[in-house]
Amino acid sequence: MQTEPTMLVVEDDEGHLYLLTQQLKRIGITWPMRRFSDGQQAVDFFAREFAQMPTSPMVLLLDLRLPKVDGTAILARIRSSQSPALQQLPTIIITSSCNPDDRNECERLGCNAYLTKPFSLGELRSAIQQALPGSIVGIPV
Repeated sequence: MQTEPTMLVVEDDEGHLYLLTQQLKRIGITWPMRRFSDGQQAVDFFAREFAQMPTSPMVLLLDLRLPKVDGTAILARIRSSQSPALQQLPTIIITSSCNPDDRNECERLGCNAYLTKPFSLGELRSAIQQALPGSIVGIPV
């Protein structure tokens, strides 16, 4: 039996978080979720707690415009980490930014997908399927 992935969500806007959780439910994802409401909370988690997390798969949904530490800086820290598990953490950017420079920078840093809000259920499903290993089940087609 395969363990369900853990969804790590860095999103400061309560309304956007609500919409995201509803979208996840609509595509059949009810995985455990850990939410961070600002960038510093996420940085602290990755520095202090990530290594102690169970080895079950994880995916990070990361907003760019965050208080304290922005998403681009978080992505850069993840990809330059000393931890191979953290370096390889599947990361999906979820942002309202349509700025091509933001997209280019995130892609340069190695995000797995870049979604501009609002995004469709199909786009979200596709991004998660692309970011996680093909052996993960539980995402209805």
